[in-house]
Amino acid sequence: MYGEKLREIRQSRGLSIEELAKRSGLSPGFISQIERGLNNPSISSLREISLVLEIPIFHLFMEDDSEALIVRKDERKRIQYPDSSVTYELLTPNLSHKIEVVSVSLEEMESSVPRPQGHEGEEVVTILEGKVEAQLGQKSYILEKGDTMSYDSRIPHKFVNVGQGKAELLAIVTPPSL
Repeated sequence: MYGEKLREIRQSRGLSIEELAKRSGLSPGFISQIERGLNNPSISSLREISLVLEIPIFHLFMEDDSEALIVRKDERKRIQYPDSSVTYELLTPNLSHKIEVVSVSLEEMESSVPRPQGHEGEEVVTILEGKVEAQLGQKSYILEKGDTMSYDSRIPHKFVNVGQGKAELLAIVTPPSL
C-alpha cells in the first residue's frame, strides 16, 4: 500500500532510490524493499523519508480522496505502526488542505513517538481522556482530561501516557505533518 505510493512520489520528485537513501540516511536496499512491500519500516524511517520527499507521513497511507467532506467514525483512515499499539486516526478527510486533525490513542506508559520530533507549523493538542506527560523541548508538562496545549511544532515534542488506562489525544496541526 504505502510502498507503491512512496515509489510514485519519489519518481514524481525525480529522485532515484540511491538519492532518497543518501538524503534520508537509509540504505538503497531498505528503500527498495519498502517500495516492493517486502519490509515494514519504523515510524522513524518513514518520517525520514517523508521529510526528504517534503510530504506529511500520513500521505503515504492515504488514497486520493479530495471530494470527501465528511469523515464517518467507522470510515476514518487509521494507522498503526509495526511493533506499536499507538493508533492514529485521521479525522480530516485527507491531507490536501491546510490543516490536519488526528486522534491519538496511547496505552499505559506508551509514547506517541520513540523520541521527541519537530516539524514545520503549529500544533494544538487537547487531552480527551487520561493523563499525559507532554515533552516539549527541555520542558515537561502534565496534562489531564480537558487540558489543551498549543506550541510551535518545530520544537521537538512527544506525548507519554502516564496515567492508568488508555489516553486519548486530539491533535490539530497546520500544515499537515503526519
